[in-house]
Amino acid sequence: MYKWIGIIVVLVGVSMLTSGVVSALLDLSAFLVLIYMVFNNSKNHHITNDKSSPSRFAFSIKSQDKDKFNITP
Repeated sequence: MYKWIGIIVVLVGVSMLTSGVVSALLDLSAFLVLIYMVFNNSKNHHITNDKSSPSRFAFSIKSQDKDKFNITP
């Protein structure tokens, strides 16, 4: 991920040193790299969410009866 952020910083930095069509193409390239990062990250996040993972809460709620809950730390 840091590699992609470095590429974006370099593209925007070089874009600031140029003008015209070259600057526009460099900005477009940086934007496309950002879009790629977002979609790639969301795809990876979606895959990891599909796996069964333990609860994020500090306590667990176990149902003993329909009207009683046992909350254990």
